[in-house]
Amino acid sequence: MRLANRKLWILIERVADDYLRAVLKATPGDHGLVCSAESHLDAEAAFMKAANTTNKTLEQVGTALRGLY
Repeated sequence: MRLANRKLWILIERVADDYLRAVLKATPGDHGLVCSAESHLDAEAAFMKAANTTNKTLEQVGTALRGLY
């Protein structure tokens, strides 16, 4: 898990778009909130937020990738 996390951070640092890089750095923290929630309702709310953020982030990644070709 540590190695995968390290590789992820290395790839994130290579992203040229500053805003997208900042969003990508925040995404693992959003997912961590799901696991550390103190109640089922808190976990569900954190999951919904993380899922929404992830979808928006993936759309931005797609836009950045399409801009490369």
